[in-house]
Amino acid sequence: MASAKLRRRTVTDDKFLAVEKTRTIKPADFKSHLKFSEFSQADFIELLCLMEAELQAKDILLKAILSGEVGTALPLSNLLNDFECQIVSNEKHATEEDEEVWLGEPSAHLTHVVAYHQVVTEQMQTIVNSLQKQHQQVLKHLSEEKHRHAVDRAQGDDVTYMLEKEREKLQHQIEV
Repeated sequence: MASAKLRRRTVTDDKFLAVEKTRTIKPADFKSHLKFSEFSQADFIELLCLMEAELQAKDILLKAILSGEVGTALPLSNLLNDFECQIVSNEKHATEEDEEVWLGEPSAHLTHVVAYHQVVTEQMQTIVNSLQKQHQQVLKHLSEEKHRHAVDRAQGDDVTYMLEKEREKLQHQIEV
C-alpha cells in the first residue's frame, strides 16, 4: 500500500523527522524522495482518501478546540487510543516492521511538538519579561512627567499670584 511505502520512507529518511528540518521541507525535496511513477492509481486514491480523512480530523479537532470542549490531557489520550486501535486493526495483516514504523511516527511527532512548544514558551517568556520591563520604564517616565507638570503648575500659580498682586498694587498707585 502507498501509506506503508510513505511511512517506510519517512522513517528511513531522517530528513522528514528531524526537528530542524520539519518546517523547511520544500516541494523539490519531496519530489526527490518519492517517485510517483511507482504508485498505481489505487495507491493515489488511497493517498487522497488519507489526506481527506486527515483534513476532516483536523477540522473536527479545530472546532473542538475553539469551542473549549477539549481538555489538556485529551490529545495525548486520543493519540494513545489511535495507537491501540491501529495495533488491533493491523494485527491480522501487518508485519512487525510496519508496526514499528507506525508506532514510531506518533511518538516522534509528539516529541517534536513538545520540543517546539518548549522553545516557543521560552521565547514568549522572554518577550513578556522585556515587555514588563518596558512597561515599568514607561510608568516611571509618566510618573516623573506628572510630578514635573505638578511642580511647573505650582510655580506658574505662584507667578500668576505675584503678578496679580503687582497689578493690584500698580492699579492702586494709579488711582491715588
